[in-house]
Amino acid sequence: MQSVQHQKNMIRLSLVIFFGVISGTITIMSLIIFSPSTIGAIGVTLWFVNLMIFLTSLLGLTFYLSKNKATNNQMIIHNFNSSVRSGFLLSFAITFLLALKSLRSLTIKDVILLGLILLIIEMYFRTKKVRTKKV
Repeated sequence: MQSVQHQKNMIRLSLVIFFGVISGTITIMSLIIFSPSTIGAIGVTLWFVNLMIFLTSLLGLTFYLSKNKATNNQMIIHNFNSSVRSGFLLSFAITFLLALKSLRSLTIKDVILLGLILLIIEMYFRTKKVRTKKV
């Protein structure tokens, strides 16, 4: 049973790395080759989506490796799921703030509101985890 779970974890980890490398390559190449005026609104939107996927995989892997090092490779599945979720939330925040900045409509109210929304989402997932363990 341990080997099946280990294989699932390795597949998940490989998929995150694969999508991170592909989206990182696309993001960097499109940044070098194209300008926002030549690719239009749809191209800029796709660039931000690629950036979010790249940042999610990068931050998710960083959080996963740091959590595994801190827990001496215990709770591997929980570490992976929560790390990818935290990486997604943080990359969504970064991408959203960059998109607002590119539209020249970023204010301190937006930053505070986004931070509070992400805090509420993270608290929901953490309390959901506690509720399911008690039941």
